[in-house]
Amino acid sequence: MSFIDFFLVLATLLGASLEYYDYMLFNLMLPIISPVFIGSSGFSGLTSGYLVNFLSSILRPLGAFCFGYIGDKYGRRSALFLSMALMSISSLVISFLPGYSAIGFLAPIILFFCRILQVMSSAGELNGSAIFLIETFEVNGNKRFGFASGLAWFFTVLGMLGGAFASYKLGEGNWRQGFLVGAFIGVFALALRLLPKKKVVKLEECSSDKLWINFICVTLIAAGISGMFYYNMIFFFGHLQILFDATLVRKFSVYAFALYAFALLFFGILSDSLKSPFKSMFLGSFLMAVIAIPSIYFKSLYLHFLNVFILAAYVGPSHRILYLLFPPKYRYRGISVAFGIGTSLIGSLTTLACSYYIQRFPLFPGFWLIFVSSLGFCGSYLGSKIISKNIS
Repeated sequence: MSFIDFFLVLATLLGASLEYYDYMLFNLMLPIISPVFIGSSGFSGLTSGYLVNFLSSILRPLGAFCFGYIGDKYGRRSALFLSMALMSISSLVISFLPGYSAIGFLAPIILFFCRILQVMSSAGELNGSAIFLIETFEVNGNKRFGFASGLAWFFTVLGMLGGAFASYKLGEGNWRQGFLVGAFIGVFALALRLLPKKKVVKLEECSSDKLWINFICVTLIAAGISGMFYYNMIFFFGHLQILFDATLVRKFSVYAFALYAFALLFFGILSDSLKSPFKSMFLGSFLMAVIAIPSIYFKSLYLHFLNVFILAAYVGPSHRILYLLFPPKYRYRGISVAFGIGTSLIGSLTTLACSYYIQRFPLFPGFWLIFVSSLGFCGSYLGSKIISKNIS
């Protein structure tokens, strides 16, 4: 890998990390910022905040298509640069936005539009950074796609870890500082992405016949990833902040994200050693379904570390799989749009449905986790059949 390639990869990874710092900070701060902007607290305020998340996520596929088209048509870096700029702007606005008591209904409306920008830009960043990384590895003769997948997820979750750490340290009094820091840190990532461009080899023309099957496969995998992730890393910790000491729960979320980041890298690397990269994903989705009911029944922060490790087993090698399901000409938009649909339909619905129904049926989140794990298993199984057929 050349010197320029190294810094382009570094810029891409840092950009993904910093973007998901902003994205995750919003999710983890919902128990604090919902009363400020929406005017309600407790379970009601948290559910209202998750409703904002769900409604804004409806536009995630649109953002995925727009950034995917730009990435396929004008280059991966152009799409990544634009997504980073939009994320920084939205975080800056949130950091200065007056509360409900000051401007009334304008507060949740502006917050909603800021969240739309965050969701749309994250839709362009998550898969785009991984695609850029794996393609760079491939051009340079490195076929360790599992390592590239784990590395992309590792840096993405490092950003989430930063958001978790900021939510733990800042708390209720200084939460605006977290968004302000995220906005200005984003300027650093934008500067890195202005590094000189290398000459890009024109992507080959290829047929789009039967890609709809691949599209369904990616959608199911995304539904599994987002459903399991939003349950384990967003809903669970948000729910426990209402029931227990919020500061302690946020502290545990920092540890959980740290474990998750390194476990993702481990399982990504491990998938390069396995004859089939799907083994880790099959096992992860199966074990997640097994532990689903005990997880919500015991509500143990310590037991939840097992959930996080199992989640990483499924997610770690997933970029490697998604990369192989689409040809280069359609790769960015195909993966991003399918992933965006799966995430918007299942991911954000997970937090909304679980926070609403747990008050009526305490074990509902456990059965929901079984459902999304099953979607992920089906997507992995379909992907294994498609890739095996293409290879043969």
